Amino acid sequence: MLSVTNNRSSMSARLRFLTNSRGTTPATPHVHTTDREAPFVKTYEPLTLGLTAEAPKRTAPGMEIIHESDDARLVVFRLEPGQKLTEHTSPSTVVLTVLQGTGIIVSAAGERSMSAGELVVFEPRELHGLHATEERFVVLATLAPRPATR
Repeated sequence: MLSVTNNRSSMSARLRFLTNSRGTTPATPHVHTTDREAPFVKTYEPLTLGLTAEAPKRTAPGMEIIHESDDARLVVFRLEPGQKLTEHTSPSTVVLTVLQGTGIIVSAAGERSMSAGELVVFEPRELHGLHATEERFVVLATLAPRPATR
């Protein structure tokens, strides 16, 4: 959680993150003070976080939870050539945005090649997965609402 105190003499930000079920914490956002009425804006650099995301095993994709709230979860995945994120479903709507590279998005309808700048939307409980073919594939997944709230 991000807590910002706004008083007349100074503005201070305190960051407190709760560990999620995977044992990881969301990435620390950049906090920008905009004015006294709107004390902060959280910004993230998903590509940078994706490129440095840690993998649980050497053969697994890197993963970083960027943001987590009751309303949404943002997760960035980094897949090296040949790596896959196995097909699965989610109780939430899932938006996959390709940040870098070209890879395969898998759905119940088949496979589709996607490149940086493209996105695809999956309805709740719709099958989806990722596959990096010949280059690094970095994808931002937005899940709304956060799966644990459904």
